[in-house]
Amino acid sequence: MRKLVFFGLLTLCASGLADDAAKAADAEASRLADQLASKDDAHVLAALQEVVGVQHKRLVAPLAKLLRSKNPTVRTAAIKALGKRTTLADQKKAATALAARLRPLAAKGQEQKRPELMAVTEALHDLAQEKSIKALLDIKTGADKEVVGARTRAAANVPSKKAIDQLLGLWAKKAGGQGHKGAVQKALRYATGEKFPNLRAWQKWWRENHDTFDPIAAYEARKAGKNSRKKKGQGKRRKGRKKKDDA
Repeated sequence: MRKLVFFGLLTLCASGLADDAAKAADAEASRLADQLASKDDAHVLAALQEVVGVQHKRLVAPLAKLLRSKNPTVRTAAIKALGKRTTLADQKKAATALAARLRPLAAKGQEQKRPELMAVTEALHDLAQEKSIKALLDIKTGADKEVVGARTRAAANVPSKKAIDQLLGLWAKKAGGQGHKGAVQKALRYATGEKFPNLRAWQKWWRENHDTFDPIAAYEARKAGKNSRKKKGQGKRRKGRKKKDDA
């Protein structure tokens, strides 16, 4: 009986602590949302630095609104913050907002906004949402090769067979010009881990493997490889600092 009472008290305490934590998170999110809505860019930028590490559903809408800010530094910081969302619901909303921003940035005459275009593309790569594939691959003829490479790679990172379907479709239509087939080839290799010399060989492989290919497993393998490379890089940097200190 005493054990039951003890465990009951523990459950109540845990529940109370969870409620307190949720209330604290809500209060923090509300504070940041209010600061993001400030007319003072300095306050907004300070909030954007904090919000990168804060995950809360109340923050996506004010971040998306900042994509229309007149201040390019604010816009870029908001893009990066949206790209760091971690819950699926927030990722979907963030990707929708960023995909809508991608179209005007990629329009002719917007070359001066190329850094912002690349930031949006990188964020969409990290969010990896299926609904962003169409916007990413809506590439106009004459587009910058580096931009095309980033956009096709971002689409390839989406764990969906639709990404491969549409990359092959883009190649088949020769959209963006002949010079962009190399970017599509690299993107297909990034998406699948496979390598083929031409479109016909890729189409043949996809027909034979469409039903059995697991895009989620391929996505997880890419993430694992990226994390592994990061750890190796950190180890090298630590060794370099140690040698420098010893010297």
